[in-house]
Amino acid sequence: MSKKLIGQPEKINENQMLQDVNKNRPDLSNPNPRDVSSAMVGSDGATLVNQYWGVSLVVPPGAIPEGQQKRIYFVVSDPRLCDNVPPLDLDNGERMLSPLVMCGPQGTEFLKPVILNIPHYANTLPSLGVSLKATDSEQELQTNWDNILLPSNHAANSVSVKVDHF
Repeated sequence: MSKKLIGQPEKINENQMLQDVNKNRPDLSNPNPRDVSSAMVGSDGATLVNQYWGVSLVVPPGAIPEGQQKRIYFVVSDPRLCDNVPPLDLDNGERMLSPLVMCGPQGTEFLKPVILNIPHYANTLPSLGVSLKATDSEQELQTNWDNILLPSNHAANSVSVKVDHF
């Protein structure tokens, strides 16, 4: 049976977690708790929800081996306030239409894919297309962003992505 976790279910060391996600982020000394969602998740699975940003991460039952628990988290950032954002082709109209989401801890692998749900605002401008940029780069290395193909669905206001590792 999967449990639903909203916001920050237990007190954690947010500074250490954010350093783990991105050493170059300028606001590490004073993270905003509304931007961090974290939980210890076992084989029963869980759903982490950040209501402020509308982001969720679904860890299905069986994604984590029986008898194990892993701390899973995601950090949500306003892309206008971050240095480590995907490169955008502003001349061709590319814009960030969603928050920036970083999941961790890096190196975590799952037996079943987890589902990351991210809201976007492309539906406010029907002429816009949606593309997803993702990276697997280690923190210390230069970040390489890849374009991920998405199905065309202008009615949806969110993107759901299945991933088997962070």
